Amino acid sequence: MKNKKFDVVYSIGFGCGMARILQVSNLRTTSGPFDWIVGPDFGYRIDLILNDFREFFNKDDFVLKNEIAEDYRPDDPNRHNDVYTNKKTGFIHPHDFMQGDDFEETFPIVLEKYNRRIQRFYEYLKDTNKRVLLAYLSFSVIDDKLIYSSYKKLVEKFGDHISLLIFNHKPNLDYKTIEKRYLDENIVVYDLNNVLYTENNKLVGIITNRDLKFEEDFSKKIKECMTSEN
Repeated sequence: MKNKKFDVVYSIGFGCGMARILQVSNLRTTSGPFDWIVGPDFGYRIDLILNDFREFFNKDDFVLKNEIAEDYRPDDPNRHNDVYTNKKTGFIHPHDFMQGDDFEETFPIVLEKYNRRIQRFYEYLKDTNKRVLLAYLSFSVIDDKLIYSSYKKLVEKFGDHISLLIFNHKPNLDYKTIEKRYLDENIVVYDLNNVLYTENNKLVGIITNRDLKFEEDFSKKIKECMTSEN
């Protein structure tokens, strides 16, 4: 991945944190299907990508779970949204449904939005002339073998124009240590202890944490790999 330029960087989770990093760093040039949802782990998300997002957005699987919003911080705008969970996939949707809106009327609009994002996502993945970086921020330990095997499956289906950037949670590291490793020419892993950035299992302040100066280091390195075109 050294000295490569990417045409697009997509967040593939875990929650909204990775999309926020890309957005604040001016690297989120298009919307992706995983940007603002919370839920299943890295392996499940890779399986969804490989299986054309099968059963990702079935209407009958959505269940209203507004008690989740009660745990949000008082200043979090999502406290005023209707929060739905997908009982089949396990994904939580805190951003897609405004509080009080009729679900029957809103669901087709939200579905169209996700179908559009998924279609654009696959257009990039299938275009071997485009360099695509998939970025994942983990709050649990991901085994290197899973990362590597997932990458190989992506390459087998779409091509080697895809690269992976993984921020892997390592609880044994102190809060100010970030270790960089390459699992492959196209797979870079940053090991770090993510506990400092969370409150009640929700991402807070990962961009603005001045103790680690996370934003400056991350933004500078990724921007050097990016093209200026969308």
